[in-house]
Amino acid sequence: MRAVALVHFYPPYRMAGSETMLHTMLSTLTDEGHDAFVVCTDMPEAAGRWTYERIPVFHPRPSSTATAKVAELRPDVIVTHHDHAALAIITARRLGVPSVFIQHNTFPSNRVILSMQPDLTVFNTEWVARDWRHHLEGRWMVVHPPVWARDHASPAGGRHVTLVNLNVNKGVHVFSHLAQLFPDVPFLGVEGAHGQQITVAGLSRNGPSNRFRSRASSWRSWTSQVCR
Repeated sequence: MRAVALVHFYPPYRMAGSETMLHTMLSTLTDEGHDAFVVCTDMPEAAGRWTYERIPVFHPRPSSTATAKVAELRPDVIVTHHDHAALAIITARRLGVPSVFIQHNTFPSNRVILSMQPDLTVFNTEWVARDWRHHLEGRWMVVHPPVWARDHASPAGGRHVTLVNLNVNKGVHVFSHLAQLFPDVPFLGVEGAHGQQITVAGLSRNGPSNRFRSRASSWRSWTSQVCR
């Protein structure tokens, strides 16, 4: 089987939960002997083509040519989520192949997508499925975001108090205040993939104690520093 994902973002340029969940699912397909490709559109800083952990990714320009690239890859199924879901479902029907929509949240925009009746809807939790499955006539299932412990293993012994995603909703101001209250304790701030990232006073990219890491850096470069 050849699966093609039509999405707006993809690692390593974007590393939010939706992107990492999709990537893990596509990687699992390749582990089972299938072919998986990604066509993405909304990352001006990205290259035109790259491979991320065995998954070939294409970023056609202009973005209006994305569906042509999907067709060129000759998919047996088209996978999508978020902003490009409606376009992907239409493209799948035009090509005569099934569509798979991954629903990560309960935003009102999902009503429009579900009204298009994708061939398979994948909800990321039981409660999202419970609240939204009545919109569907077709098949659906629940897949919790896969997290493999081996992918996140790191050496023990870290000392840094850490916050990943430095935005207001994650408590960045509390984190910043704590870093100032406890100058003898090392703090580590890791830039997130969504929300406005707030500069934390006292954190530097190269500081010996309090440090900042961008989301573009490998997670292995900072997880060994996390307090446990």
